[in-house]
Amino acid sequence: MLHLTSGRLLDATFQNVMPEPKIIYSKDLPDIWHEEIAAGESLNWLLIFQDKVPREVNLKFLLSERRSKGEIMLVYLGKEKNETAMNIVLVHEAPETYGRIMVKAALFDEAKFTLKGLLKIGENAKGADSYLSAKSLLMSPQARAEIHPHLEIKNNEVKASHGSSLGRLDENQLFYLQSRGLELESAQNMILAGFFGEHAYRVFPPSCIKPSSPLGEGGLIHNRL
Repeated sequence: MLHLTSGRLLDATFQNVMPEPKIIYSKDLPDIWHEEIAAGESLNWLLIFQDKVPREVNLKFLLSERRSKGEIMLVYLGKEKNETAMNIVLVHEAPETYGRIMVKAALFDEAKFTLKGLLKIGENAKGADSYLSAKSLLMSPQARAEIHPHLEIKNNEVKASHGSSLGRLDENQLFYLQSRGLELESAQNMILAGFFGEHAYRVFPPSCIKPSSPLGEGGLIHNRL
C-alpha cells in the first residue's frame, strides 16, 4: 500500500542516531555547483547560504544501501540581488531507506530563490521513508521565491510526502513586537530567529546573538542583519 503522508515521519527502523552534520558554507562554493553524492550508510549535510551564494546548484543524493539514511538541511539568507536556482534530487534505490530534505529561506531586498525538489523512490526501495519540507519567508516586496516539490514513486509500499509554504513577513507580529518597545530591525530579527530556529546562531554573527532571549539560542538583538 502507498502511504502519502503529511508531516515528519519517524519509524522505529530509522531511530539510530545520525552523525554530526557536515557543514558547507556558500562562500566556499563555485558560482555553479553540480554534485552527485552516494550516502553510504548515512549522510547528514547542513548547507549555509548567505552573502556570496552560488547562482546555480544541482545536487543528487543516492541512498543505495539497505537502511541507509540521508538528511539535508539548507538555510538560505538572501540579500540585495542574491539569486540562486537550486535543484535537489533524493533517490531511494534500496529497501528501508530514510531521507529528509529540509529548506528554510529568508529573502531581503531583491533576492530571488528558486527550489526544485524531487523525491525519487525506485522499484526496489520497499519500505522507504522520504519527506521534503521547504519554507520561504519574503522580507521585502521585491523579494521573490518559487518552490516546486515533486514525487516520483515506483513502489507502492513506501512513505513519501512533501510540504511547502511561501509567505511574507507578518505585519501583526511586527506591530506586536514594536508595541512592546522593539525597534523595527530588532523585531524583524526576533521573527527570523524563530523562523530559523536552532540554526539561527549559524546564520547571524555572534554579536547579534542574545542567549537570554525568550527564543533561546536564536534570540537576536537589534544589530543590522
